[in-house]
Amino acid sequence: MIQSASRLAQTLGDHSRAAELENLHLEIGSRIRDMELNKNFLENRLDEQLQAISEQRAELDRREREAIATTLQEDKENKLLIGSFLEDAVNTIFGRPDEIGAVDSTRMVNSAHESDGNDEGEHEHSVAQGLA
Repeated sequence: MIQSASRLAQTLGDHSRAAELENLHLEIGSRIRDMELNKNFLENRLDEQLQAISEQRAELDRREREAIATTLQEDKENKLLIGSFLEDAVNTIFGRPDEIGAVDSTRMVNSAHESDGNDEGEHEHSVAQGLA
């Protein structure tokens, strides 16, 4: 539109106005190119930042999975260790099965269980609650 106005001024013989309009057209074109370059720079910077954030998110996801797996493995190992300690304690308190016989030790455990007043369902529930 400015170029059309500049040509009209040139045609009418108003050369000074035509030159001013041509300068305005060049200035606007220069500013538009500057804006496009700045916009491209900003878009490239945003892409780089989003890529870095995506990589950080992937690293955090990996670390989260690793922490969960480590915790589950350590919990499993701890349960095995505690189970071993409990088995040793039972063997120490009630004697080894080979010393008193497997049948006698089973009777002792069953009679101890009956005397505590808990039924099997309640015991399993309390154990599950304690380990969960």
